[in-house]
Amino acid sequence: MRATLVLTSSLFLAATARAENPFVIEADLQPRVQAGRIVIDAIDHTSQQVISNVRTFGWEFGEGLDPYLIQDPGFDVEADSGLPAGSQVGFNVSQNLLYWPGGASVSFGGTAGGESLHLNFGGGTVSIAAHSPPQSGFNFLTISAGGTGHRHLNSFLVAGPEHEPAEGVYFTSIRVTSTGGAAASDPVWLVYNNGATPADFDRALDAIANPFGGDANYSGRVDIADFSILAANFNSGGERFWFDGDFNGDRAVNIGDFSILAANFNQDAPAPAPRGGAVPEPGAAAMLLGATLICRRRRCR
Repeated sequence: MRATLVLTSSLFLAATARAENPFVIEADLQPRVQAGRIVIDAIDHTSQQVISNVRTFGWEFGEGLDPYLIQDPGFDVEADSGLPAGSQVGFNVSQNLLYWPGGASVSFGGTAGGESLHLNFGGGTVSIAAHSPPQSGFNFLTISAGGTGHRHLNSFLVAGPEHEPAEGVYFTSIRVTSTGGAAASDPVWLVYNNGATPADFDRALDAIANPFGGDANYSGRVDIADFSILAANFNSGGERFWFDGDFNGDRAVNIGDFSILAANFNQDAPAPAPRGGAVPEPGAAAMLLGATLICRRRRCR
């Protein structure tokens, strides 16, 4: 097992620097309540180091009697978390399963052979595949009278017919929930290494934690597929997130997000290092958005 690792990278959206987002490897999620919403910290139980506001967590398959089964993610609730005694912690799945084989530029897409990821504890199980929609999870941890709790889910990578799971990096996302009244967390990305090199795993984690502005599907390029995702969620109700086209983190998809996508339209994600330069011409993407939104208002068929 690798030691807990915390890394960040600098990523620029258009010509503006974006705050760096950390990722961690082999750490537990530590939920707490802040301003009425669950937020997630990361804790390494070996060093007792706590990192605040982490949303990208990584683990590695390949150890133990079953190389495709690990007892993670783990959840650790402290007495001052704000989650009330007797309440239950759970999760809902917010995203399908994505896969990258490693080697070249980070570009996630569908699984290689129909693989799926199962999360389970006790009688609760969810199965997440390449085309899975968002789905309900289950409660798995009851907060003690002292306000604490600790529990690990099982993650099981399942192959398609007659073969082992393909080597590479897999990820999905969940929202941590509570019956104690707090709003669900923003999506937390669960990232799994199944035989990719440590360097590729780190690159994948960095690309997920700090994605290229406008790349809603994590393909490594901003293109018509990302535009279609944004257009489908443009000015829609309810909370929206990166994979819906919310690129500025305000939980909505609007003109601010379109501006980010337009600035990077038909561009590949850069290497994770500071950069600047001219902003690409957004005219073609702007015309597409205008036509699509007009069509939606007129209920075109």
